[in-house]
Amino acid sequence: MCIGRVENQRERVVRLPLTTAEFGGYAVGRPNSVRRLAAVDVLSEASNATVAAALRTLDLEGDGIASIRAALANGMGEPFAQAVEILAAARGRVIVTGIGKSGHISQKVAATFASTGTPSFFVHPSEA
Repeated sequence: MCIGRVENQRERVVRLPLTTAEFGGYAVGRPNSVRRLAAVDVLSEASNATVAAALRTLDLEGDGIASIRAALANGMGEPFAQAVEILAAARGRVIVTGIGKSGHISQKVAATFASTGTPSFFVHPSEA
C-alpha cells in the first residue's frame, strides 16, 4: 500500500511506501535517485498526531451536539420550534443582524439562508 504526495509544481506524484518492507527500506523520490526511507517513523508519528487531532475534534463537536440536544429536550424545544416556524412562514427577505462575533455568525447564517433558497441578507445594527 502506498500514499502519494505532490513533488513539485508540475504535480508529479511521488509514491511513498507505508512500510520499509515494501521496497526493501528504500523509496524512489526523484528519477535516478534513491533515498533511505527514514520518513516512515515520521509518517507514523504524523499519522498518529493527525488521528489524535481528528478524534479531539470529533469529541468536541459531539459534546456540542449533545449540549444542543439537551437544551432542546429541557425547555428550549418550544422557542426553537417557534423560530423555525417564523422563518418558514416569512415572506420576502430575512434580515439577519449582529455585532462582533455574533455579526460574523449572522453573516454566515444570511449566506446559508440565501444559498438554500431563503432570500436573506446581513445588516450591521449601526446601519439599520
